[in-house]
Amino acid sequence: LTPPQKDQDMVDAGIRSWSQNLRLLVEVNSAVAQAEDEEAVSGHILSRLRESTRLAGASVYRLIPEARLLRCVAENGCLISKANRILSLDGPGAVPRAARTADAIYVPDVRREVMPYRGDSTIQSEYAVPLLIGPTVVGVLDIESDQPDGIRAVTRKLIDQVAHQVALALERGNLSRKLRASEERFRSVFEQGPIGVGVTELDGEIVTVNPALAALIGFEPDDLLGRHYTELIHPEDREPSLEGVKQLMESPRPTSTVELRFRHKSGEVVWGMSTFLLIRDSTGKPLHVMVMVHDTTRWRKAEAEWARLREQLSHLQKMEAVGALAGGIVHDFNNLLGVIRGYVSLTRLRLRKDDPMQGPIGMIEQSTERAAELARELLLFSRREVHKVKMLDLGDTVSRVLKIVSQTFDRRIAIETHLTKG
Repeated sequence: LTPPQKDQDMVDAGIRSWSQNLRLLVEVNSAVAQAEDEEAVSGHILSRLRESTRLAGASVYRLIPEARLLRCVAENGCLISKANRILSLDGPGAVPRAARTADAIYVPDVRREVMPYRGDSTIQSEYAVPLLIGPTVVGVLDIESDQPDGIRAVTRKLIDQVAHQVALALERGNLSRKLRASEERFRSVFEQGPIGVGVTELDGEIVTVNPALAALIGFEPDDLLGRHYTELIHPEDREPSLEGVKQLMESPRPTSTVELRFRHKSGEVVWGMSTFLLIRDSTGKPLHVMVMVHDTTRWRKAEAEWARLREQLSHLQKMEAVGALAGGIVHDFNNLLGVIRGYVSLTRLRLRKDDPMQGPIGMIEQSTERAAELARELLLFSRREVHKVKMLDLGDTVSRVLKIVSQTFDRRIAIETHLTKG
């Protein structure tokens, strides 16, 4: 070939190489833009890189900083042993050194390294490039050649460009894992948590509810979708709930909390401490309303029971005061009865046995005895005298009472008795 022809061929070869590298970078960028699985994307990038550079092997190690380890997440053409899939960050070799120093390490002849090469014995040169997101190392891209000094400067430059894209893929994969973990945690709390949670549109239409909220009012979650949330609230509490959401929309307050009564499917009233909050987008624009409901029905019932017991205790305290008062009165009453009984006894001693006043005097004695019994019952009520149990003839008691009332009741009142013997 003539010199001009040689020059033209060299230019054409350079253009083809540049075009090939450019296509590789475009394809790598496209893969990274759609990356969710770091291992699959990294594996695809390594495959295309090897096809473009015709190198022996390529691998990607992800840094696990908390454990100070490097784990191989993708490889192509390498013969990495199981023991070398996880490397110590403090260990020997180009990969750990690139991660520690955040600088690319080129080893033209791995056989001259102090430590033997960790992979295929046919590998003779190696290029380890740190994968950086800003100043932070997230991993290492390791390229291998089966030729001594087999990775040319122009190839290393291309590898440096690809390394940046691989770092983005690792970072995106890391963020995707964190996002999935966060979503799983939220889903677990939403589905299994004891607090009722619901999400509505800004107009109040229910988008989703968790099982706890649905069970609180006796429904299945799907039964509530599409309904307005005020349909679940007691009619008397709908206005306060609407006002709470309105204040949330119009003020910078992050939340609004109010205790509401909900209507259970059975018709019963369920109390719930309800916290409303706005879900906003990245610009701060409201998107949805979330409500978290804590069941306070038991607390309300306990409060009502406590009020009832408190009222009952107050009544018992009043009764105790009345009993104490009755005890004091009984003692004075017994003193008066003692005087009456004494004078009745003296009167009887002065009367003849056939005196007509013997009957009335006897009635007075029976009345005082009955009064004394009533006094003892009052003492029992006031808990100031030990209760003594004895047999009682009801017929005899009624007969004695009749003798008293027949002398005191209005004569126009007729009294009939029907007593059974024994």
